[in-house]
Amino acid sequence: MSNTRSMFATASVVTLGLLAVASTQGQDLKSGQARLATSALDEVRAQPTSVPATFSGERPRHAPATNQPMVDDYKITILSDTVPGRRTVGEWGFAALIEVTSGGVSKRFLFDTGGNPDTVLVNARALNLNICNITDVILSHNHDDHTTGLDTLRSSCRVTNPDAFKNAYGGGDELFWPRISGGNNVNYMVGEKTRYLALGGNFVLNSQPTPQFLGLAGVWLTGKIARKHDEKTYPGTPNIQDPDGKLSPDVIPEEVALVINTRTGMVVVTGCAHAGITNTIETAQTVLGGAQPPVTIVGGIHFFPLPIGEANTSGSEGTVLWEAHQLRLNGVIGILGAHCTGFERFVFIRDFLGLDDSAAAFSSVGTSLSTAKGFTYTAPFAMNLPLRVKWQGQLQSAACATNPPVPSCEVSVSAWNYYVVDKINPNAPPLIIGDGTRMMTVHQYLAARAGAGL
Repeated sequence: MSNTRSMFATASVVTLGLLAVASTQGQDLKSGQARLATSALDEVRAQPTSVPATFSGERPRHAPATNQPMVDDYKITILSDTVPGRRTVGEWGFAALIEVTSGGVSKRFLFDTGGNPDTVLVNARALNLNICNITDVILSHNHDDHTTGLDTLRSSCRVTNPDAFKNAYGGGDELFWPRISGGNNVNYMVGEKTRYLALGGNFVLNSQPTPQFLGLAGVWLTGKIARKHDEKTYPGTPNIQDPDGKLSPDVIPEEVALVINTRTGMVVVTGCAHAGITNTIETAQTVLGGAQPPVTIVGGIHFFPLPIGEANTSGSEGTVLWEAHQLRLNGVIGILGAHCTGFERFVFIRDFLGLDDSAAAFSSVGTSLSTAKGFTYTAPFAMNLPLRVKWQGQLQSAACATNPPVPSCEVSVSAWNYYVVDKINPNAPPLIIGDGTRMMTVHQYLAARAGAGL
């Protein structure tokens, strides 16, 4: 994502467009808010629902990679994300606590460190998680919405644990290469490197896969991700400058992902998937010796800027339709969509893959995925039930079928979800993040679903 950081927000402003959404929902929205306000933020275990979907072909068969080491147990808990849970703060950033047990070895480590200095510490405290006994942290890439918490975690926790967060793992020297904008180096990691090293921190950079990461059989750090496909999920700007001074579009070459091999498939943890989620999955398959197990994705997938693609086609590289087909072909059976995934893109992908709420959820701070419980999430329940059949029908008949569509039909799906969050949790971040034109309106969303045969 971009290097622009958002400050903690204590309240959000509901725009006129969002109020138009509320007015079209009438009593359904009012009663729904009352129900949600009392119970939706309680942690709930995702329950299966019946959500029919139409496929353009059968899902290929995928089997667990039994020829590779498998972990015994794992749990992933989101500590930084756009949507806050109860007593936590939201931001434009990402971080997750990873806990793994394999072959009698148990480890806890972080994947990314959030977009503000204190986010991860504040949220861990609110969730009653002790993270100052953690030694290791993975930095998926250089962007400050994933790395800003690093030196704060080290400086705050080493008071009680000298080894706290002393090792930071990355995918290569490009993590520190200058990013030039307006003649200035805007790579946050340049200054962060100096501060972290001064605190006794240590960077471990490896562009190649790291098997048995931290001594855990069945866990890999991918190293740099092969770019077979041009998925256009990288920013391109500002330019990256190599050691010879040459400038080129920034495709985030240092990006890494985490792979956890389980008895039911592999879990792939990403920060933003700027390398492309299909490239990331295919790199993970290579890491597993060519195996193609079922896949569960956790983290940011950077779909929010992508166009949907031409209706009634399989799309082309750099479109959500193409990604949807590739995810199906690669055996994706679960998604914990976070950060830059985009609400409406997430819902579209989930419905395209035929996944229900027990297999695909949009993340919030405190959301977890584990061997024992699957998904548990703290986000408002409505966040994971947007645009269900009844609401689609209401909008189609009451708003989107008119010519031209009424204003509420032109409000973005993301804005609707942020509106719901704002009504329930005053700690919601700003309603619209990034370029609003990149967000699908309700009208566009329904047209995209129809075009994809959903």
